[in-house]
Amino acid sequence: MRGLRDQIGLARVSSDGGAMDVLVMGISGFVGQHLARALVTGGHRVTGLVRPGGSETIPGDVVVIEADVTDPDAVRSAFAVAQPDAVIHLAGASSVGASFAEPR
Repeated sequence: MRGLRDQIGLARVSSDGGAMDVLVMGISGFVGQHLARALVTGGHRVTGLVRPGGSETIPGDVVVIEADVTDPDAVRSAFAVAQPDAVIHLAGASSVGASFAEPR
């Protein structure tokens, strides 16, 4: 996983020399779960934004915030709680057909 951290720039530390507070939106998906483990292993503090009811697959040392990413107030609230140094956005509709039927 070292290569992944290098590619996304999280092998570096924050400007004050410490670990970063990272908010991962869509952390409960396949990529998000692996990314969370890599970030935690790298010493970063991780907060994960998940859809309501979607936190069962999140590593235990991740702070979980349940929110709908299509709700601007919920996302603002998540940012206020997490106060991240970095944001990684992995949330999205997994069904192309559904996204065309309901493009909201």
